[in-house]
Amino acid sequence: MAEAASIARDQEVEAPLEAAICCALSLAEQSLARVGRYAQGSGFTAWQETGEGLSYRLRKELAEVTASDPLEAQSNIMIDAV
Repeated sequence: MAEAASIARDQEVEAPLEAAICCALSLAEQSLARVGRYAQGSGFTAWQETGEGLSYRLRKELAEVTASDPLEAQSNIMIDAV
């Protein structure tokens, strides 16, 4: 997710994280990508939610910011091309 937001930022998109979220959701809806979380040791785990459920989970997980690493959620949520 961090890379997608960075690309949007480089393109001077007004809300780069929101653009990355919309891109991830669109790709998932078209079955072109899976969205999920990467964890050290276990690797990538795709989320099973679709549609509004996926949108809710993605936004919820991105909102979980830790004081020690404010970009952890963006760094560990992945868009995996199918």
